[in-house]
Amino acid sequence: NDDERYDDAIPLIQRAMQLLPAAWPVHYEMARALCGNHQSPEALREVTDAERRVSEDKGAHASSIAAVHYLRGILLVDLHEFVEATREFGMSINTQPQGPLAAISTRIVARLESGENR
Repeated sequence: NDDERYDDAIPLIQRAMQLLPAAWPVHYEMARALCGNHQSPEALREVTDAERRVSEDKGAHASSIAAVHYLRGILLVDLHEFVEATREFGMSINTQPQGPLAAISTRIVARLESGENR
């Protein structure tokens, strides 16, 4: 995923899903790969699963939780679900206010609220 080789990543992540079906990072990485392949509806399903699972993980780091909400927000914007996307970006900001995704999320929310992306 980090190298943007999504076609190569997907089969590897599918195998990881067989081995670790309950692991939220695997679902998050699948969402990233599907997003990179412009498969937003499928990616949204995976990141929604990752979001549910990460919220149950008491050991999850704030930056990870923020990243899950951020990705879900990006996918919702792509699917023109602007109200829900704004909520996800807000959750990303609230989860880690000083994190690197907070500033980006704040700018995106401002654009969404101004109607710039519609």
